Amino acid sequence: MRSFRSTVSQAGFSIATSADTLAHLVGLPLPTTLSHLLDAIEREAKVAFFNIQGPDVIVLNNFSDTVAVRLAIPKGQYVVFGKVSLKNADGDAQNATARLTSQAGFNIIDQTDIRVGRDEGILHSVNFESTKSISLQGAFTADNGGEIVDIRCATFLGNVSLASLIAITTENLAVTTAAPPLVQLRNFQDTVVARVTLQRGRYVVFGKVVLSNLDGDTQSARVQLAARDGGIILKENSVLLEHLPNGNSQSILILGTATVEDSADIVDLRCATFDGEARQISLVAIAVDDLRVGDSRDGDDGLGGFVLSQIDDMHKGNHVLFGSLSIANFDTDDQGAIASLSSQPGTNVIDRTTIFLGEAGSGGNNQAVALQGVVNIAGDGESVKLSFTTIEGNVVKDTPTLIAIGVVNTRRSPAL
Repeated sequence: MRSFRSTVSQAGFSIATSADTLAHLVGLPLPTTLSHLLDAIEREAKVAFFNIQGPDVIVLNNFSDTVAVRLAIPKGQYVVFGKVSLKNADGDAQNATARLTSQAGFNIIDQTDIRVGRDEGILHSVNFESTKSISLQGAFTADNGGEIVDIRCATFLGNVSLASLIAITTENLAVTTAAPPLVQLRNFQDTVVARVTLQRGRYVVFGKVVLSNLDGDTQSARVQLAARDGGIILKENSVLLEHLPNGNSQSILILGTATVEDSADIVDLRCATFDGEARQISLVAIAVDDLRVGDSRDGDDGLGGFVLSQIDDMHKGNHVLFGSLSIANFDTDDQGAIASLSSQPGTNVIDRTTIFLGEAGSGGNNQAVALQGVVNIAGDGESVKLSFTTIEGNVVKDTPTLIAIGVVNTRRSPAL
């Protein structure tokens, strides 16, 4: 049985920071202290994965809370990951929300609020991002078997597509100090928005944040995962943020790996832009003993796209895949773009995320994308790929990340 440990730093709408809540999440008696929680990380735990993908497209109207995908899970403690593509079909920019919930929407595990650029039809929404990738992640305890977690989305007029939920259950779940619900960003100064303390082990680190531009002009923004007080940059992602009243915010997932060999280390999430804010912040670190990271590649993916990262010689069994990147449009018209996870070239699409980018030189031509999925490798030696396709564009340098986590068992929940 492979070992699994997790540490979660959650902000915003996800987890209250009271001692009662923390004790409930980790199953420890009061009084609960951070040291107790970190001690719990060191204990090995069993792993089970539950996953489901939603329908191709679900219509959104009048800001009505609409379920995009549901996942039934048994009693236990979980880290839940979700993602969707959300499109604004209105002629004006609109606010949009995605929520990761349980108890029929009454318990909010995580929430992402963004503003999506206006839609003017094919090849006419110049300068505007009318479809965006949204990420969600958080800790959840199912007190009873058969509990439902879901993703609920809302906007004035649009749709949600390619929704996915993955729930990872462990025997021990630790929660670190929560990050602030909102952090101001000024003058491109790298600002720490969340921290997690890691004990000895090898980790996959998931950072999720919503960045908003408050300036009157389009601005660049970056997100970093760093260790040793910023001395080591594990990963960096960068985007362009439109200005108000357009789609001035993006949901960004950044993935990295960290190895702690001796004493404990702190990994943090850092953000920067000229004049903006970071909110709805989450930092999750999962310790695993079966981890593969993709190498940079190029060539055809067999799906009509270009390979960015690839993992060769995958061993037989089930694997959970996560991917992240930023895509830039170089065309003089606005264009759609697709990012994909695949195996067995051209025959097995594991996950896709679609976005819509503004024309080259606009604030809407550079956007972050997240992917996730589960694949069963039937025989040793297969490959998995992260790829993208658009009319004329590229990816932001060094942003593509592909990570595969080997699992003990994978269960696909039936559609609900």
